[in-house]
This record gives sequence, structure tokens and C-alpha cells, in this order.
Amino acid sequence: MASFTAYSYAPAVTVLAVSGWLPSFLQAKELQSLGPRRTASALLIGGVCSAIIVLVWLAVFGDILGFFVYHIIVNQLHVSTYINFTFGNFFWSFFPAPSALTAVHLTGLICFFCALVAYLCLVFVFHLYQLWLCMAALLGFVGIALLNARGMVTFQDGTFLMASLAAFALVIAKLLSYLSFGSTRLRGCSTAVFLGMVLMFMELADRHALASPSGYTRQQIVAAPRYHYGIKESPLFDKIRRLVKQDTRILVLVYDPELFLSIGRPAMKKYHTYLPWEADYARSPWLGFHRDLCVDLAHQPPPVVYFDNWKVWDTYPPEQFMPCVIGILGERYHRDTEFPDLYIRNDIDHGAVG
Repeated sequence: MASFTAYSYAPAVTVLAVSGWLPSFLQAKELQSLGPRRTASALLIGGVCSAIIVLVWLAVFGDILGFFVYHIIVNQLHVSTYINFTFGNFFWSFFPAPSALTAVHLTGLICFFCALVAYLCLVFVFHLYQLWLCMAALLGFVGIALLNARGMVTFQDGTFLMASLAAFALVIAKLLSYLSFGSTRLRGCSTAVFLGMVLMFMELADRHALASPSGYTRQQIVAAPRYHYGIKESPLFDKIRRLVKQDTRILVLVYDPELFLSIGRPAMKKYHTYLPWEADYARSPWLGFHRDLCVDLAHQPPPVVYFDNWKVWDTYPPEQFMPCVIGILGERYHRDTEFPDLYIRNDIDHGAVG
């Protein structure tokens, strides 16, 4: 499932699956057992069943070949040129510069390395040395690290953080059970003290951290009004709803897909966003899957276009990667006097249109 939603997880999923299968294989090799075959079969059946579920869903509600083109090809050939997807970036994500924006990532890293050190203590101090378990556990830690293959240190490292916290909880619990020397009371006390220390550390990190990508403090997040996804009332949204019937598609540029939900109108077919790498793909489409906003906007212009002229990542202005779209907006649309980001097709004045 993870490989379908983000194929960069495929190496991590593979390593984690092997780490679960390896102990049975090595142990059974000594005991002449059928355990590894059963474990491998269970993993294989689980993976195949998950893939079938996703493929059936895609066949019914989507497009399997389109998934391959837009998810694999676009990411591999085009998105990769815009992101720092290198081994160096992955390596240095384990040694980020301390800052308020990286505080949460640093917390996850501390949990990751504490779990690794605690496991090594179990192996070498308490002599829990079993070859199959050691190799599997170390592979498991490699798999956790690969969950952050892009080397992100802000909000896109979530899977790595969750897995690191889980490993930390499991390994530390095992270590505390040995440090208590069989005493239930000592085990309870040491667990309570350790849990209190962890909570204090988490609280301190949370107080100094900034949320990413917003840059908000915890106090600002708590004070902010509650946000819900769904149809909202605002002068801008009300005006668009007056101009456009409920089943008529609109275009929102450059990247603000939540507006479709807020306004209650569907996106122009094929375009809920349009970013630089999508414009690159338009110049070299694959397998007959054409997705060129310049062509489609000229042939089937929607009644209204919301265009906020966002400079992507403060680096790529719209006039650089989609100048033709800006030209079409200037020729076939006029800007609303009340809402400058709203472009209305020239043949539309008032009243709902289809």
C-alpha cells in the first residue's frame, strides 16, 4: 500500500519485510523447520492481496496506466529535477542544523538513535545475542531510516518520525524490563520515571518548535480558529457560486486545491493544480496521456479562473513555466474589480452559467 501512495517508500517497505522474514529463515535453517516458507508465503500473500485491492480500486475509480504515468514517470523524470533527491541530502538529514523548524525532526532522530543504542545494549551488555534477531533488527533500523529517503527535515518526514517513536517505545520497554532485574516494583518505578523524562523532553521540544511549513508556534496554532474542509461562506466564494452552476468546472491556479471544497465546484478536468514539473511533462507526454493546460484552456476555457500568481517555492514564477496560460487569461478573461485574483471569461457578465 505504501509503495502505491508514494513509491519512494518501496525500498523501506522491502527492507522492513525482509527484516520480518529473516529471523524465521535463519532460525529454521538451524532447526530444519518449514517456518521461513510459511513466513515468506504470508508476506507474499499479504503483499499480493494489498496490490490487488489497490489495482481494483484504480480500475474502478481511476486509471491504472494513468497512475503509472502521472505517479511514477512524472515523479521520476520531472519532479526529481526540482527536489534535492541525493544520497548526500539523505545522509545529512541525520545531522540537521538545530533550529526551531527542525526541532521535531531532531526529536525523532534522538528517538531513533536511542532505540538503536538501547538495542545494542541488549545485545552486548545483557548478551541477548542471536544472529537472526540482530540482523533482522539492524535491517529494521535501516528500513526506518529509508522511510525518509528524500532526506526531509520538516513536515515531510512524518513516516520516519512515527516509526522512530514506535521503535523507541518497543526497545526501551524491553531494556527497562532487564534493568529492573525481575522486580515488578522496580520495573514500575523505572518505567514511570523514564516516561516522565520523555514527556518533559517532548514538552520542551514542542514549546520551542515551529510548525512546518507554516512556521507557527504552538501558541499560534492553539489560538488560530478551527478550520474545516467543506463549503464555506465568503464574499469571494459566494460570487463564484453565483457565476458558476454547481456542476460546472472551474480552474484554480497555481496551487490551492482546497478552494474546490470551499467553493463547492469541481476542478477543471485533469487540473486541480499546475506546477512547474507538470508543465515540463506537457512538453514530453508518455503513452498518449496528454496534459497540457495551454492546449486545454484554449479549447475549453472554464467560466472562471482563480489565479493567485504564486511564485512556487519562491523560485519559479508562473510567467516562467506557464506564460501561455497568462497570455490566455489576458486575452479571453477579465479580472474582477472586487477580487483581483478572480478572472471571469469575457462572455460572462452576471448570473450562473454552465
